[in-house]
Amino acid sequence: LFTGGRRSNIMAMQWGEIDLDARTWSIPSAKAKGGRPIDVPLGEAAVDILRRRRQSAADEATFVFPAMSISGHVESPKKRWAAFRKRAGLDDVRMHDIRRTLGSFMVDQGAPLEVIAKQLGHRDRKSTEVYARIAMKPVRDAQANAESAIMAAAAKPRQTGNVVSLPRKGRK
Repeated sequence: LFTGGRRSNIMAMQWGEIDLDARTWSIPSAKAKGGRPIDVPLGEAAVDILRRRRQSAADEATFVFPAMSISGHVESPKKRWAAFRKRAGLDDVRMHDIRRTLGSFMVDQGAPLEVIAKQLGHRDRKSTEVYARIAMKPVRDAQANAESAIMAAAAKPRQTGNVVSLPRKGRK
């Protein structure tokens, strides 16, 4: 949720890829979807979680999410995901939706698409533009600002510069 990482990258995350002091996760090109390395900035919440996991992990642990599997890490958390969704009351939520959540919140906080693309490791701008379409907060904020300005102008004593005159057709 706090990294915006792809499920496969999260499950195969290794301690050697993480620099908790620099607050970065370096996904090597061999694991990156686009075949180029990705440096993921880690926020305080992600770093706190990772520090706690590191403290409870065995010294020789390679993976952040180890498992008794051929790869040595979590591979298919379907049962745990289903149990989590049931406890949380989330009927129609996919794991990929967690990745999208970070991108959506970043858009709502006014982050430029280039910044969101960097965080999510998108190479193609079109992959990131999907988040701009779903963002209502910037639209609501702009509308609220305009509404406030209109109300402030309406509250002032009438002067010639305070009234906006519209043509008869198309008045709203």
